[in-house]
Amino acid sequence: MADTDDTIRELADEISVQAADTGKRIGDKVSDAVSEAGGTLADAADKLRHSAQSAAETSKHYAADKLRGLAGSTRDMAGKMQDRKEGSAESRVADFARAAADRMEELSDRIRDLEAGEVARSARSTVRDNPLLTVGAAVVIGFALARLLKGDGDD
Repeated sequence: MADTDDTIRELADEISVQAADTGKRIGDKVSDAVSEAGGTLADAADKLRHSAQSAAETSKHYAADKLRGLAGSTRDMAGKMQDRKEGSAESRVADFARAAADRMEELSDRIRDLEAGEVARSARSTVRDNPLLTVGAAVVIGFALARLLKGDGDD
């Protein structure tokens, strides 16, 4: 019976060693899988961040280009208004529109030079700090667009 007890103990010890070895190998495999998944997630996050930055930069340049185009259209409209009646109300509006076009071009250049996140913060800050300027710019832009879309009737 002692031989049977010794055999059982030896078998139990061997099973215990094998179980510990198997547990270690499983733990190593799980650790490797977690590390690999973490790397994959980090890579995916980097790709997503890069894509978002690229899209923001593209949008920033698009906005800067459109703003410069609007400035040119505003300047053209101001030129047409200026040519009509020197010293009239239209002439004064034309001067204001020309000044607004200058500011739009300056803003376009600043937008192009800033990081995308800085552009958004700067726009929010400008609107919050200068509500009258914002409304005035919207009126001038609306007026300019209405004039351009309506046409001046002389052509």
